[in-house]
Amino acid sequence: MAYTGAKLANKIVERRANAAGAADKQQDAVTAILALFDKHGVRLAEATDAFRQLLDRTGTMPLYEKLKMEQPALSPARNRSPSTREPREQGMQRDRRDERDRRDERDGRETRPFVSRDASIDELEQTLASLEARSVHRAPLQLRLLELTLRRGYLERALQLRKEMRDARPDIAFPPGMLVLMAKTVLRQAKDTQLAAELKVEYEKQARAAGLEVRFPQRPRLDLAVLAAKTGQAQLCFSLFAEPVDTTDRLAATQAFKALGALSRSGDPQSTRALIDMLVDKGIVPRDNNRLWNSYVDAFLAKDDLPAALAAFEEVAKVTAHVDEWKLLQALVQKDMVKETERFMEVCSKVHEKGVVLFKLAVVLLHCKKTDEAMAMFDSPALFVAENLVADAVKILFFAKNLDALEQFAQVTRKHERMRFPVVHNYLMRMYVDQQMADKVATLWDKAEADGAVLDAQTLARAVEMLRALGAKVPLSMIEAELRAGQGRANADESNSPRRTSGERADKPTSF
Repeated sequence: MAYTGAKLANKIVERRANAAGAADKQQDAVTAILALFDKHGVRLAEATDAFRQLLDRTGTMPLYEKLKMEQPALSPARNRSPSTREPREQGMQRDRRDERDRRDERDGRETRPFVSRDASIDELEQTLASLEARSVHRAPLQLRLLELTLRRGYLERALQLRKEMRDARPDIAFPPGMLVLMAKTVLRQAKDTQLAAELKVEYEKQARAAGLEVRFPQRPRLDLAVLAAKTGQAQLCFSLFAEPVDTTDRLAATQAFKALGALSRSGDPQSTRALIDMLVDKGIVPRDNNRLWNSYVDAFLAKDDLPAALAAFEEVAKVTAHVDEWKLLQALVQKDMVKETERFMEVCSKVHEKGVVLFKLAVVLLHCKKTDEAMAMFDSPALFVAENLVADAVKILFFAKNLDALEQFAQVTRKHERMRFPVVHNYLMRMYVDQQMADKVATLWDKAEADGAVLDAQTLARAVEMLRALGAKVPLSMIEAELRAGQGRANADESNSPRRTSGERADKPTSF
């Protein structure tokens, strides 16, 4: 509560009354009171009763009369000259400042707990509503509310709150951690590259203003680069990868491959090649990594430019021997591009044995429904067969959901003993289970037992579960085989293929 006039005088007297007890302090007490009166612009006439009571109690009335005569500066304000008299407006302004300070102190006591503890969004909003628009305690509460809404995923509310804070204080500087959190949420939910880039610029601007050489954190920056690549903003993607990259961060290469794949799928071979060169130059990915160059060839395939894809394949084959041939070969065969297919075979023969190339061509012919040509090629003695080649073939047919081709390939492997590998039965069984073909599951199980093929634990478990769900009879030998496989289904090797090399996918190879 603010005191003015006589009330203020009485309040001052009450505070100073006890200070005038001893005789040697009487003069000091009266002098102090008069000084306070003068400071606050109080007329002595307004405090006559209270002041006289104090003087009577302390016996200092004569002293007061003497001081009045000897010290005119302490006389009532109305007796002073205009040059020394304090304007009434200044006193009123001072009163308002004092009231504001008291109000801010009270608001601070009320809002401090909400800033320090994990208050709910409703509590924070209610407390903010109770504060005046100019209260100095709004900003900490708003920042706490902003952080909480971002962490809870309420992006729209957070962006609205940010706008309100910016409108109220255009020069407001958000904490760096808040800007990073907001950028992460924007990338995850809104997929807004423009806003995320603005937050990144604001973060770095604050760092420069503070004289710090601090860059935006790498992971959200590369996440922004991936999003830029997915939305066709190749230049923004390049600029983000052009900044220093910590190659010891294992996720840097992962994000690089994501951006590369996005550019490749968009049918932009120039941007894909430019990013490949940048990744290699910065040491993010080794130059001979097969996924780099597969993306380059895939960019031409996405553009449906097969001659250019074949030329790119020839260039890539000189860099790495592990480039993927399946996609390009399948595209050439499907479009009956005989000369280009022959050229492709020549290039591949310089990297692999001719029998390996023939085997891949036979699988592609089978996939493209050119069964007679495929079967004739499978019968060729020049065909080279290895378990990893058979595994790649059945996986490609499986993930392409080409049941007819996979069944025909299984017949080929039964016909040629050198092609009999458990992976064929495993993936054919999985396809039957996925399509809930109970009769074919039982038939294939009998063939697998006759061939001595050992199915993996997960395939057996899925087959038994499917048969029971359909009310079909489960062969006793299948149940026994599942029990022998043990309970560690999660540890079973689903692929039945050799350990993959760096840069290859865990289970699913490059498919058609």
